[in-house]
Amino acid sequence: MMNELLINFFKKLMYTLIGALKIVRSTRFNAKKLIPKAEQESCYILGNGPSLTVDMNGILNSSTENFIAVNNFGLSELYQKVKPKYYVITDPFYYYNVLFNEKEQKNMKDLLFALKEKTSWPLIFFAPIEAKKIFVKLFEENKHIKVIVYNKINTWKGFKWFDRWVYNNQWAIISGQNVIVPAISLAINIGFKKIYLLGVDHSWHKNIIVGDDNFIYLYEPHFYDENVLPIPIYIEENKKIRYLKLHEQFEALKKTFEAYHYIQDYAKYKNVKIINCTLNSYIDAFERIKPNSGLFLNKP
Repeated sequence: MMNELLINFFKKLMYTLIGALKIVRSTRFNAKKLIPKAEQESCYILGNGPSLTVDMNGILNSSTENFIAVNNFGLSELYQKVKPKYYVITDPFYYYNVLFNEKEQKNMKDLLFALKEKTSWPLIFFAPIEAKKIFVKLFEENKHIKVIVYNKINTWKGFKWFDRWVYNNQWAIISGQNVIVPAISLAINIGFKKIYLLGVDHSWHKNIIVGDDNFIYLYEPHFYDENVLPIPIYIEENKKIRYLKLHEQFEALKKTFEAYHYIQDYAKYKNVKIINCTLNSYIDAFERIKPNSGLFLNKP
């Protein structure tokens, strides 16, 4: 028992020291001054899962402006109907010239062009601080878009008091393998007390295929997709593509779902309620209600 306590202590100490080092090396300490504070209580984070179309029924005509969109939502017809007040990206795919295939590069360019051309209402665009110059320059011709940066540094799994301290000061953020986690973190920083999740299916494990070539493929449908084909799962390392093994993909999924339990603990500490309203969601960390139940359609 004592050995387990010591091992756990030194693990937390290691994570805390690593997190502190990353913060000292990379953090801009004025981020807290940049995050706008919410004037209302509730917001709706819109994931891009296939359930979103159903989840959104009945909410499109709500009076709220506090929709938070992520990733490729701007390519959908819903973008100009919903007119989200916030937009969050976190993946380097959107701002680094990495080795992605032509289709993915086209999607990235199409998205950024769509945001620049379609946005005719006030939009706060959240991006990692290292991408600030890129997006400020990209959107400088559209005065409706205001770029706000955040510290993408992740310190979770250290001592809880330390993690909470740096999150409160916005020197780091609860991050993860999926954009929804930093979107929730930013919603908490903005000051929302009720955060509703829609379109966060997270059903990737059902759509993994092992090909005859032993490569791992993923069928990843979104609510705006028409024809979806399996694509190989890979990451970019040192300007080269490396294809993932199955155990690595499941390890990434483990981290994804684990992060939600961690952010739920932080949300409780901040007196924030996170409610999952997605029809077919595999996230098991938050309170759930059925979409279109009427329970979450009140004015924020």
